Amino acid sequence: MLSKFKANPKGEEIRLLIAKKGYSIKGFSMKLNISYTYLSRIINNRVSITPQMAKRISDALKVNMNDIFLIGVFTNSETEVLYKQ
Repeated sequence: MLSKFKANPKGEEIRLLIAKKGYSIKGFSMKLNISYTYLSRIINNRVSITPQMAKRISDALKVNMNDIFLIGVFTNSETEVLYKQ
């Protein structure tokens, strides 16, 4: 299987940080100028995102990108293993 460079979210941490900043998921998606559905899919690891999008999210939350995303080259099977742990 081909590998790709991508960012995998630590969804619960992102969800908690969004709430701590006083946003709902919908409100935070509006701040980022992305759809609620897209942000929800990011948080729930249902869509691959680029490191650039990961940086936008982490910058908006004022945290280090590595604190809320796993950044690297992953095959699909490696990604599945990471999230089963």
